[in-house]
Amino acid sequence: MPENHEIMFSPETVHIGFYDPALPPVLRIDSGDRVTVHCLPAGEPGDMHPDRSKVFPEQWEVYEKCEQGPGPHLMTGPIYVNGAEPGDTLEVRILEYKLNQDWGWNLILPLYGTLPEDFPNLRRLHIPLDLEAMVAELPWGMKVPLSPFMGQLGVAPPPSYGRISSFEPREHGGNFDNKDLLPGATV
Repeated sequence: MPENHEIMFSPETVHIGFYDPALPPVLRIDSGDRVTVHCLPAGEPGDMHPDRSKVFPEQWEVYEKCEQGPGPHLMTGPIYVNGAEPGDTLEVRILEYKLNQDWGWNLILPLYGTLPEDFPNLRRLHIPLDLEAMVAELPWGMKVPLSPFMGQLGVAPPPSYGRISSFEPREHGGNFDNKDLLPGATV
């Protein structure tokens, strides 16, 4: 009978900005088990809400206690699937997403993104989220519907890669940021 598991975020279950085949698993499961994974938002401490009480205390602990890799993503895991071997196909079914904070953030970095010349100045916005109505309330009055989707999802990279950045997606998965990975999607 499949089991249900839950992983909370903490300095013991989160790593920052990298995939590494040498990372020990924070959970071991059997094929068919269900896992609820609690996640923290990506970003540097300076990206967090200026009202420190709006940021999970565990996130500050992660920043203080966990080694920073080359990427900005706070990743919960890894999860080991008993019996899985390199080269096996792993099927992950996304059943549900729930936002766990009533704010988000947006960052423009000079010389990054698709249109770097059009946005040359650093800008960081903290955006209130109405979790009941599922909308973001932008500072200029516009309300944007929320549709949470998967950002990071991957398996361990080949051992020969060693520790690699969470920034670039690769053949092992990684930084998908795919708006179509909604509840009901299978990866």
